Amino acid sequence: MEKKLAQVIQIDEEKCTNCHKCVSVCPAKYCNNGGGEILFINSDMCIGCGSCITACTHGARLYIDDFDDFINGLQANQRIVAVVAPAIAASFPDQYLKINALLKDMGVEAVFDVSFGAELTIKSYLEYLKEKKPKLIIAQPCAAIVTYIETYRPELIKYLAAADSPMMHTMKMVRRYYPQYRSHKIVVISPCFAKKREFDEVGIGDYNATIISLKRYITENKIRLSDYQDEDYDNPAAERAVLFSTPGGLLRTLEREVPTAANITRKIEGNPHIYHYFDSLYDQIKKNRTPVLIDCLNCHAGCNGGPGTENYDEPIDKIEYFVEKRNKDAQAKYKSVKKINQYVNKHWEKNLYDRSYVDRSSNNNIIIPSNEELQRVYIEMKKIKKEDYFNCAYCGYNTCEKMAIAIYNGLNRKDNCYHYKVTVIADLGLNISETASELNKHGNAIIDIVTDTNKHSSILSNEFETLQESVNSKNKLIEEFDSIVLTIKNIAFQTNLLSLNASIQAARAGEHGRGFSVVANAVRSLAENSDREVNKIKPIMEDIEKFFKQVNIQINNASSQFSSSRKNNTDVENELQLIKGMIDELNTKAESFLLYTER
Repeated sequence: MEKKLAQVIQIDEEKCTNCHKCVSVCPAKYCNNGGGEILFINSDMCIGCGSCITACTHGARLYIDDFDDFINGLQANQRIVAVVAPAIAASFPDQYLKINALLKDMGVEAVFDVSFGAELTIKSYLEYLKEKKPKLIIAQPCAAIVTYIETYRPELIKYLAAADSPMMHTMKMVRRYYPQYRSHKIVVISPCFAKKREFDEVGIGDYNATIISLKRYITENKIRLSDYQDEDYDNPAAERAVLFSTPGGLLRTLEREVPTAANITRKIEGNPHIYHYFDSLYDQIKKNRTPVLIDCLNCHAGCNGGPGTENYDEPIDKIEYFVEKRNKDAQAKYKSVKKINQYVNKHWEKNLYDRSYVDRSSNNNIIIPSNEELQRVYIEMKKIKKEDYFNCAYCGYNTCEKMAIAIYNGLNRKDNCYHYKVTVIADLGLNISETASELNKHGNAIIDIVTDTNKHSSILSNEFETLQESVNSKNKLIEEFDSIVLTIKNIAFQTNLLSLNASIQAARAGEHGRGFSVVANAVRSLAENSDREVNKIKPIMEDIEKFFKQVNIQINNASSQFSSSRKNNTDVENELQLIKGMIDELNTKAESFLLYTER
């Protein structure tokens, strides 16, 4: 038989945050592949329990059922009958019989109650116990549990009840005892996604339409159930087997036939308890410590709170109230046990409801590493000391060993380990702290150099200003030489005129003016010499004045550039102070990292 399993859960990749909450609640943890940024599912290893859907707060895990295909079938005029799970009473309090009328209004030709199939199941179990006297029977109404045992605990397969589930009893009953519907397709109104796998394995059942999808359909189409009349099922009414969807419902129904049944029965349900129980069950079987019957369900509230309902987080008393109310009504309807047994016997025959199972252990392809291989993985996870093994469940696997096995099989990676992350952060904090300290040291040295440069720059600036003032004053003095030279030239010119007049007067005086003529000639000679010397000085003074002006220009340029340099130094110093502040902040954060990791 084909060992591949139908996909019943899918991933919304855009919503998955890789938080691993789905892994933490999954009984078959290695069906999840967390080796990338998104957690994918290996459907052949997934048991379809739906725990991850209810746990995911991001809406990244979605169920797959056949409700839309069922509606399309109706619209294509397919001939369809419905089989309704007893959990319907918990999802539609006091209105579950109106669902029958609604289904027929939608186009379904007949509606059958799985609760009556549960009555048939009790008959099958009792007959098997009488004939085979088995050491142990593991009840199998829950398809998720069946898949778990087939895949992960194949040693327990031989203990699974050799009879069908109540739902499969009902479908086989329809095929055998209602020939008018023998060729009809069957839609199952179900509280469970995993039931699809049971249909595939047994070969009966066409559409697994979950209760939650039916509720969505009613809401979207603005259907008012109050507009419909109650309508009974098309099969005989069940008695207390209406409790089968409740934890312990199988046992309570069995007690009608075997009052001491509780003495040989283990009632256990809920994830993860039921799977921990199965993991150690085979050892207890070998030690003869087990009961005769295990009444087990995956969901803590039974099928009434299944993942295909909206009751997962509802109070258990609220859920059970309406189921118990139905139970009282059902028992009141039958005045004696004899009547229900007549109906059961009429719809039961030997071998019709027999069930066999498939060993799917080959789907479990997980390789368990040796101790040496595990140690290598632990080293990669930075688990060196005993204290490094937190078993904190941050990764979702609950133990460091299971996480290491996942990493070894490529189903996860070391950076999803809490200890690894904390250790990396601690190392990062130390590196940041050391880097910040080193930067701080060099930053202070640069600031000291710039500060010292600015100090010397201030002294040099003062010297520049003094020099500039001195040059400017000398330049002014040189500029005054022009007027002095001009004055001397005027004096020489006037003296020359006076000597000329004196020479004229001396010539007129004759012999008496000869001595005066000599003086006049000397004065004229002095004037001419003065003018000649002044003419020699002027170009020199012009050169000197030109030189000082050039010096003054250079000093001004140098002073301007020096002032700009001082401003740049100041800007550098300010920026360095900002950088130093940032380094100090980095150092503080590094210390915070270290304090965090120490906690």
